Amino acid sequence: MNHVFPARVLVEVTTRCNLACPSCVKHTQGWDLPEAHMAPEVFAALRPVIAQCQSLVLSGIGEPLLHPLLVEWVAQAKAWNPRVRVGFQSNGMLLTQKLARELVAAGLDQVAFSVDAQENALLGALRPGATVEGIAQAFVHMRSAARSLGRQVRLGVELVLSQSNLALVADVVDWCGQQGVDFVILSHLIPYRKEDAAQSLHTVISQRALEFARTALAAFVDQGLDVRRLDQAYYHPFPGPKERQLVAAVRSMLAAAQKAGVEIPLGRVVRALEPEAVAQRSAVLRAFEQVQWVAARYGMAVELPATVMQEPGVCPFVATPTLAVAQDGALSPCHFVWHSAMVYPEGQAVAVTRRILGRLPADEPVAVWNSPQARLFRQQAQGNFARCFDCNVVPCNFVDGSVGPFAADCYGAEVPCGVCPWVGGGFACLG
Repeated sequence: MNHVFPARVLVEVTTRCNLACPSCVKHTQGWDLPEAHMAPEVFAALRPVIAQCQSLVLSGIGEPLLHPLLVEWVAQAKAWNPRVRVGFQSNGMLLTQKLARELVAAGLDQVAFSVDAQENALLGALRPGATVEGIAQAFVHMRSAARSLGRQVRLGVELVLSQSNLALVADVVDWCGQQGVDFVILSHLIPYRKEDAAQSLHTVISQRALEFARTALAAFVDQGLDVRRLDQAYYHPFPGPKERQLVAAVRSMLAAAQKAGVEIPLGRVVRALEPEAVAQRSAVLRAFEQVQWVAARYGMAVELPATVMQEPGVCPFVATPTLAVAQDGALSPCHFVWHSAMVYPEGQAVAVTRRILGRLPADEPVAVWNSPQARLFRQQAQGNFARCFDCNVVPCNFVDGSVGPFAADCYGAEVPCGVCPWVGGGFACLG
């Protein structure tokens, strides 16, 4: 699936921020961009793609309200393409009534504020420098500006779900409803630090692997086998009678899985089916039911993440063809490889190297979008890649944090989508 122009363009207008969130990608090993604003000539070079796209998101890793040309660029985008939907994501702390009015007058169509808690103690821990009162005031400013100028501006919230705020997530959504919010986007926490892995509520193995293993392991229990020792027994160098019995059962399960086209990662499956993990997923689903009920009461649209990696995975940046533009002008095919970083899904180190297809203003963005390497990336990202966290052979050097650029996965695909947190449905962005 190839398109002459991207449907959505993500523009990181700055990497500077007024907050110091501990879970931010900028604090991870491998981050390699300076604290800086995007240059005017970089944004000007985007005219050919903005003139044809459906959605323009003027935010990335920094706080867009810090950029002195943000209002001008909203107006410029609307002049190039009156039909484009322009928005951005913000922490909201810098929004004034004057700035809100200028943004709405320039043509802003939607804005999403980060709201991870509805009380200051927890919000301050998750986003140091943010306050509930400040976010509430940002909503007031946007509603007032839209009303006075007679324009429809969609107000939204992006909420990062974690162990810290799970119990309060329905209350947060209720608070958002009181602020007149139109939509809420929930995403799981991406653990950019190893210590954040325990905060994530996302199970990285696929739903079909988990369901297949659940049925098989229930039969193991009926046979009196200790499934908690499954992976240790299977890889034991000197198995005893009990281990040999388990090994035979595991081999039978893996053979049946292979016949069904399913891979079973033994260690991850055992951990995912432990009572604590099952209880946690149930708690997440209960919280999601409460969120849906609250959102329906206020008439808010709500987007919920998958609790377990969905399979087959769908790349949202291919489904809605997306071009990502970094602060330094680098052009990338998606959010995942927009920046270099270390991520720690379930504590497993994964080195992500940014994929640069071209660079503005030297390169022409439409030519870069239609280049062979960009087309190949989008083609392979449709599903011709390994599902790394379903693999029972890992860790390989793709997912063990080894230093060195990614070349290809074990299927030969030249895209690192096998470990992408967006592909499995656990993460979403403003579109």
